[in-house]
Amino acid sequence: GWYNSETDQSKLLKKSFINHGNGKTLEGDTIFYDKAIGVGKAFQNVILKDSLNKINLHGHYGYYKEEGEIGIITDSAMMVEYSQKDTTYIHGDTLYSFAYKKDDKMALAYHNVRLYNNEFQGVCDSLTFCSADSILHLMQMPIIWNENQQITGDTIHIYPKNGTINKMHVVNNA
Repeated sequence: GWYNSETDQSKLLKKSFINHGNGKTLEGDTIFYDKAIGVGKAFQNVILKDSLNKINLHGHYGYYKEEGEIGIITDSAMMVEYSQKDTTYIHGDTLYSFAYKKDDKMALAYHNVRLYNNEFQGVCDSLTFCSADSILHLMQMPIIWNENQQITGDTIHIYPKNGTINKMHVVNNA
């Protein structure tokens, strides 16, 4: 790769990573990084790690901006949330994460969302997840499966407690 000391821009090749501090790293086969504005773009085999909140975003294109801790992943996008007893996997066309408070992060998944953990599986069009309360909000035609049961509605809110589902709230057309 290369680094321009006058512009603080670099291009890194062959499975490189940028450590953004606070437990955040951006990995990829190719990374363009502008240190002056705190923006990194990664291509192929991308992982945006947030080890403090125990969330990883995977895909083949990634963007990370240090200000606001904004991350975007597309092209085979997957979120792995491992802060609870059971790991949750979320796939979507686009994954977006940002800090809305100092230590609280929000993750959004858009279009063709699929999610899985050992307790349930589900599909929906859009999903939001907040690290502060770990509540999953499934929107636009969500379906949840658990063993031989199926739950549908216009919106489903999943409330965890101690690493397991405590309750679900199904809004409209349950």
